[in-house]
Amino acid sequence: MKKMIMLFLMGTSSLTLALGQDSNVGGVTEQTRFMSQGEHNAFAITIEGADLKGTASYWENYAKEFKGKTKTDRKTGEVFTDNAKMPDLSANTIDIYARFAEEGQNQVTVFSWFDLGGAYIDSELHPEKSERVRTILTEFARFVAKNQAEVLVELQQKALKDLERDFQKLEKENRQFHKKIDEAKALIAEMESEIQQNLELQAAKGDEMENQNLALDEAKKELSLYK
Repeated sequence: MKKMIMLFLMGTSSLTLALGQDSNVGGVTEQTRFMSQGEHNAFAITIEGADLKGTASYWENYAKEFKGKTKTDRKTGEVFTDNAKMPDLSANTIDIYARFAEEGQNQVTVFSWFDLGGAYIDSELHPEKSERVRTILTEFARFVAKNQAEVLVELQQKALKDLERDFQKLEKENRQFHKKIDEAKALIAEMESEIQQNLELQAAKGDEMENQNLALDEAKKELSLYK
């Protein structure tokens, strides 16, 4: 448990936004990438200290804020949110697509596409909307960090409970040891008393044996008179 927590802590502490090479605002970059609907402009952010499955799961939860219908293609891993309601991007509903790629150990890049209904948001055609998308992705990275921190707290709490349980077990064992010591002391005291009584009985029995030897000698003398 301790080893698992340390590994998780190392990953969480490195959960930062990786800065891209171009169109870089808050770690968010733009690039043309393929997805289920073809090749379109995508916004990307790289999150360090994250894993592929966990990040995809966090995005599914995060997408609930968009108030659309979200589903995941299990073959491609693409997460699609249909008819998302985002007034700051469009008066109409929009479709959001997201894919995830491992870029290295504990490093995941999120690629997202925002379809306005025939046109995908990009900084050249939609500068203001693009800024909002960048904010959405930056907030998602923080969302991942927050959730991972909460998981870490749960792990730490579980570890503490395990330690408390172990400590209580040791306390119980200590009480049992003291009880056995007290019982042993009482037994020793009882045995010492019985030893003393035994010595006294031995002394008394020794006197009886001496007297009996004297009696035996007298009896033998009496017997010798008839020889």
